[in-house]
Amino acid sequence: MNDSFAGFPKHVCKSEVSTFSGLPKVGQYDNLLTAPPFKYRAMDAATQVTNQIYIGPLSVARDRKELKRLEVSAVVCAAAEGRCFFPDEFDYWEAPQLAEHSCDIIDILDLMKDLWDFCEPRLQKGEKLFFHCVHGRTRSATMLVYILSKGSKKRVLETYEIIRAKRDVFIPEPWLQAMQAKLSQHESLPIRDSTAVHPSS
Repeated sequence: MNDSFAGFPKHVCKSEVSTFSGLPKVGQYDNLLTAPPFKYRAMDAATQVTNQIYIGPLSVARDRKELKRLEVSAVVCAAAEGRCFFPDEFDYWEAPQLAEHSCDIIDILDLMKDLWDFCEPRLQKGEKLFFHCVHGRTRSATMLVYILSKGSKKRVLETYEIIRAKRDVFIPEPWLQAMQAKLSQHESLPIRDSTAVHPSS
């Protein structure tokens, strides 16, 4: 990892990174965001958002059998309440400073460069990722919206509506605005009509 990000959460990696042959490559994030819609599932279960990404609660992150069933190779822990439960079996990205009810969008945005560097190469290899916080509703959803918006060049609100069509997530409006401002400023994200892609696509 670049020395300039040495203060960010450390990665815990397996000795060998798994790849899943047969899964689609992630050269086009639009292919992920237009994955077939899934019906709402209970908030205590993992929800498939794209072909390669799931989001859910802490209880799923604790469940080795369920993570294996989902065929994920990496876990994004967006909560101080979580930890690397199975470091010998999965790659982990952690954000121990993001405590429930006390973190804000600035805390999250400060971590996005490091999270992008963790997720992007794994998605390019065709791996599956599981994002979680305690409930899989706000902190992990915020991170997922940012990563998918950056990769697809879609507007933040557009990506949020796609995810919200699959799971009962909630991101405060000021957080959405802050993410859009950061992406527009630093990533030259083009302005798009938020109705261009149907939320259930």
